[in-house]
Amino acid sequence: MHEIMRTFYAILVTTLFFHSANAQMTFTGGPINTSGQCWSIWASGDSAFMGYNEGLYRTTNGGSTWEHLTNGIPADVDPRTIEYSNKKLIVGTNDGSRIYQSDDFGDNFTGGTGTITAIAIPTASSSGPKNSMIGGTLFQPYTFDFSNDNWISTGGTGFVTTHGIRYMGGDTIWINRGAVTSGTTSFSHDNGKTWTDIPTEPQTDVGGGVILSSVAQDFLKVGNRILVGTNLTGFPVLYTDDYGSTWEAGDLKSTTWSDYGKRFIRVNDNHILTVNLEGIWKSTDKGETWSKIQSLTKIRTMSIFNGNHLLVGTDEGVCEFDNYGDGSLITKHGTAASSSRLLLLQSGEILAGTGSGIVQYNSTTNTWSTFKDTTATGSLMFASSLAEVDDTIFAMNDDQFFVSGDNGKTFHKRGKSAFGGQTPSAVTKAGNKRIVATQEATTFRAPKIYYSDDNGASYKEAKFSNNVSLGYGGKSGNMVEEFISTSGALIADMQAGYAISTDGGLNWTFTGGVWDASFLAVDGSSIYHYRSTTLPIAKRVIEVSTDNGDTWTDVPQTGLPNSGGSNYMGIWGIWSLDGKISTYNSFEETRGIYQFNTSSKEWSLVPGSNAPFQDMDGITSMHFFNDVTYANWQSNGTWKLGGESNIHETSKFNLQIEVYPNPVHDQIFLRSESPITKVEIYDAAGKRVQVVSDNSITVVNTLHLKAGFYTIAYSDGNNTGYTKLMKH
Repeated sequence: MHEIMRTFYAILVTTLFFHSANAQMTFTGGPINTSGQCWSIWASGDSAFMGYNEGLYRTTNGGSTWEHLTNGIPADVDPRTIEYSNKKLIVGTNDGSRIYQSDDFGDNFTGGTGTITAIAIPTASSSGPKNSMIGGTLFQPYTFDFSNDNWISTGGTGFVTTHGIRYMGGDTIWINRGAVTSGTTSFSHDNGKTWTDIPTEPQTDVGGGVILSSVAQDFLKVGNRILVGTNLTGFPVLYTDDYGSTWEAGDLKSTTWSDYGKRFIRVNDNHILTVNLEGIWKSTDKGETWSKIQSLTKIRTMSIFNGNHLLVGTDEGVCEFDNYGDGSLITKHGTAASSSRLLLLQSGEILAGTGSGIVQYNSTTNTWSTFKDTTATGSLMFASSLAEVDDTIFAMNDDQFFVSGDNGKTFHKRGKSAFGGQTPSAVTKAGNKRIVATQEATTFRAPKIYYSDDNGASYKEAKFSNNVSLGYGGKSGNMVEEFISTSGALIADMQAGYAISTDGGLNWTFTGGVWDASFLAVDGSSIYHYRSTTLPIAKRVIEVSTDNGDTWTDVPQTGLPNSGGSNYMGIWGIWSLDGKISTYNSFEETRGIYQFNTSSKEWSLVPGSNAPFQDMDGITSMHFFNDVTYANWQSNGTWKLGGESNIHETSKFNLQIEVYPNPVHDQIFLRSESPITKVEIYDAAGKRVQVVSDNSITVVNTLHLKAGFYTIAYSDGNNTGYTKLMKH
């Protein structure tokens, strides 16, 4: 498998933005959520793929970094099976009943079901050295014909369900297929061309003289013994020594959690693993007796990884255990998380609030790390929103809020009595007054706004000239998400509308309550408002006010893909990015960020601003920091567009180096503080196109490289650095 364990600098690929026709937003690598449902794992050596209901992830460095794969496969796809055989990666997904294939280890995918005419959910799969088979809910098993790049039916009529598949070595396969709740176990010695039903279906004495047939969901060959794991709760592991004529039961009961997924792992004939509702179990006598090695619930799948480590996919993330599961928990792997609006601190750090604390983004290394997840007294904290006022940081969630007066070094939990028992959701400063908005997540109470003119020592409730709605449909979901301001007004941007104050936050007027989405942005003295309604008539509108909200005018849709149509539903949200009013076109081509020209009254597409999501409306906020556009996507983390468009000699990690000339034509020269012993050059897609190794590298020939953008990785044996390069 060494040919697939190639070095892959995922950090480099996602860090860089290249101005090309195929460019798009790139994943920042997080924030990471270590919960979430993992249905499928494929692993070999230090490479692995994880299939979450939020997407497909890959690592090639032992789990140090995980890359969210999106090139040809949707970012929010739901993989249920993953196989790798004959240098082809095959991913069966619940989303859209699709099967995706990759010939370059996940760099690019093509989708489709080929000759499979009836497919619901791919849930069962297995691979041999040059064979792959897939089946699932309401469709029969198919083998993959690598010579014709298509699927071949293994026989069967009508809509059948494939419960379990396992290659036993060579061209031998065991399988169970039938109706949704029943099945027939068969085996094939010719890779599925012909099948033989086993003499006796696996059966279990459940007591009281009742014997039930169990549906075989996974198989394992240990010596001459065949083990069966069932998908009926309470059934033990069964085994046969006569190829299915008779069956015996091991002493492990309750062998199921999910209906699908890998249930057995063979380390060797005297060391096998399985799972049940309680955890991970080991047998050293070919499945007759079992001992529990880890207590773990809601297990979906398992795979060996990175030597003797065990990856265990559950409904709450992926656990990595040492020593084939006998050892300690090394780490929990996860997927991209929903994050709060990004916060750019005065010190330059970029923060986001998540369900597991406050995390910090390093735009140089394109990595996320924990900024603060506990208070000064050791209590856990998380944040659905963040704010910075002067040198004070506020972290807020549904029912708690935390304050740091030392630039985030320590946080302290604060009480809510000053705000009528409600929790702050947004904080700002207007003149010498601190303004705090509150929310009530548990009862039907409208949000309120408070102000303090003594730096937070005491607060007074601001007045509204009208009632504040509870939100769309009369629900208690309305809250102030953030404060923005023009030269003459302070605006509270709410989920279900907005409120405007023209006296510095003392008095407010609310508008809204009938919208299911509302966004605001400002451009000088102009306020831009996006609103969306689902009922009674679906409608999306962008409007502008130049008189602090007294009157509004619809913004023209000229330049948007469907500008000629009425009630265009493609747009989503409104933001000010680099001083330009921007929206996101969600559905019709060309998707991406569109910016409004206030002079021509037309919209134009920002090149490369599309993101690979099917659910475009999952975007929650957009930001522009240091020439980079960031977008937060619901349950899909933070993505970015931009970066350094001019190439500089910039070391990304520890090793300082000078690379010149840049741009380059035929050769580059390297000058560093210590001898460079290895140089690797990667193209814009992250593919390694050149590698040079020597005792001391000072010159690299680049004449053969095509014009474009590249990344150089260089090392002196102890330290590693990266720099960008342009070839003309």
